[in-house]
Amino acid sequence: MIEGKPTGRILQEVKESKPTGRKWALLVAGAQGYSNYRHQANICNAYQLLRGGGLLDENIVTMMYDDVAYHQMNPRPGTLINSSSGIDVYNGVPRDYVGEAVNVDNLLDVFLGRNQIALAAEGSSKMIDSGPEATIFIYISTHGAPQKLFMPNGEVLDADTLQAAINLKFQQEHYKSILIFVESCYSGSMFYEILQPGMNVYAITACNPLESSYAYYCPVNGARRQFKNWKINFSKLYTARDTIWRSGIPRKPDDAELQREVELKKALSQTEKLKAEYLSKASVEYDVQVQEANCELCKKQKQAEAVLFGKQNSVEAQKLAAEAQFFAQQQAADGELYTKMKEAEGMVAAAEPQGVNIQRLLQEFDGNDTSLRDYLMISGGMFQEVAKINASAVQSLQPMISIWTNGDGSSAGNGSPTEDGLATGAMKEIAKVYKM
Repeated sequence: MIEGKPTGRILQEVKESKPTGRKWALLVAGAQGYSNYRHQANICNAYQLLRGGGLLDENIVTMMYDDVAYHQMNPRPGTLINSSSGIDVYNGVPRDYVGEAVNVDNLLDVFLGRNQIALAAEGSSKMIDSGPEATIFIYISTHGAPQKLFMPNGEVLDADTLQAAINLKFQQEHYKSILIFVESCYSGSMFYEILQPGMNVYAITACNPLESSYAYYCPVNGARRQFKNWKINFSKLYTARDTIWRSGIPRKPDDAELQREVELKKALSQTEKLKAEYLSKASVEYDVQVQEANCELCKKQKQAEAVLFGKQNSVEAQKLAAEAQFFAQQQAADGELYTKMKEAEGMVAAAEPQGVNIQRLLQEFDGNDTSLRDYLMISGGMFQEVAKINASAVQSLQPMISIWTNGDGSSAGNGSPTEDGLATGAMKEIAKVYKM
């Protein structure tokens, strides 16, 4: 106990209080899960003791995760017990705030009697709406660390925050006296050298500032049997007159020991703080270097992207030029092909009437194609051209003889007579043509 009256007397005052509305209780289980059965069982047992002592239900606020009573591992579904032969302490307990509503903000609002609208959205909206003559009992059963108490969701109620809330409650004159029970590891650190004197606040913790608190079960006739995991008998543990420092075993270190240990903790805390500062500085320097490296990498990436973009554009331009050239060549080829086709069509068109004329001439010559050929050669000036060519060729040879024929001589140019007095060979053929 850290200031004030013997524990048993204060608890008796709370239990014997009449329903005047001046007595209040806040019961908080700060753990969840079946392995933390004891925390919720303790809260329920405390509720039953207070109700049995006459405290009104409307003046008791409970906060627990409420996931143990109906847990699949519970051999007695829907019940919680606080001793091996004990009765069910769960039945009838109002669950004012359960699940995620068991958090630091709601705990402080309930204790300070504020934000009732917000509390109504979280649970029953009940809070410690106390006045200057009120006596308040607070019981917190949970896990802890130096100057820290844990909530089911992992949040932390630290010693400074709890003391600040008590200070505010004191300044508002909303209580006459407060009794606080805390069951957790290092629970003494929540108040040692922190709880201010003269505020009429009494605190009892399960251990001193430097110790762990171990769950303790009070067996019946020394037999634990199957109930060995259901721990902590609230009535046995917290109605003793002596301070409970470790699981019901009285041990209170002297001030010199506590002071020495606290100074050691402060030195260790300062060392950790310096380590954190150096680590933070190194971390910042590392982050700066990483940022600079990332910036340089980003710059090089942008440069590479620009080069790649330029090459891609160049390739694209070459591709477009090649496509344009191919298109132009294709268009030229198509135009040339079209011209040839038209020329062919013209030739066919011109040849068709000529073919008709030749067919008629062939009919006139009674189908004699030789006569038709000669006719065409004569009408086309073929023989005249041949004569000119031959004459030119002969002239270039400068012949010393002349060849004469009248078409009816008896020699063939070589002095030999011929049939019918006509020359043979080419001249004969020409003669035939001219006789036509």
